[in-house]
Amino acid sequence: MATEIEAKVRIEDAAAVERRCGELGAVYGGAWRQLDRFFDHPDRRLLESDSALRMRVSEPLDAAARQLRAPALLTYKGPRQVGRAKVRSEYEVEVTDPDAMTRILGTLDYIETFSYEKQRRLWRLGAVEITVDDVPELGQFVEVEAPDEATVETTFERLGLGPLPRITDSYVRMLFARKP
Repeated sequence: MATEIEAKVRIEDAAAVERRCGELGAVYGGAWRQLDRFFDHPDRRLLESDSALRMRVSEPLDAAARQLRAPALLTYKGPRQVGRAKVRSEYEVEVTDPDAMTRILGTLDYIETFSYEKQRRLWRLGAVEITVDDVPELGQFVEVEAPDEATVETTFERLGLGPLPRITDSYVRMLFARKP
């Protein structure tokens, strides 16, 4: 089973964080526009079980991103475990035809329940993935995904973001919370 271990913090100065990534020797992985579409059964059984089925389509926005292969991804995320970082099971597969996958999901009685777009800049520091996200309506965030919770915390400290409060809610949950 694959496990996702991550946390995010809200930031004000993305450029300062990205400068720090460079100082730490992180490798820049490009800028992307990502459309995240979420699917569930009409009875919302995934939402009710704190799980998610997401299809992500990424569009490269700069030369660094265009050099990388960015297939669409279909991802299942299981329920979150309690902790300072968000820990959950995660299974991901590449999708070469997102429209066909959407039709397959529809045939299996899944419906699209929510979607949002964000811009993401990606950095890799060894086994750690650092993303700087700009989410309309929410603001800017740094998300750290690592092999374990201790490495997530160490990375935030190294980035100078240690004192900031951790956010383990997903962007979807945060966007839902803003709706009247």
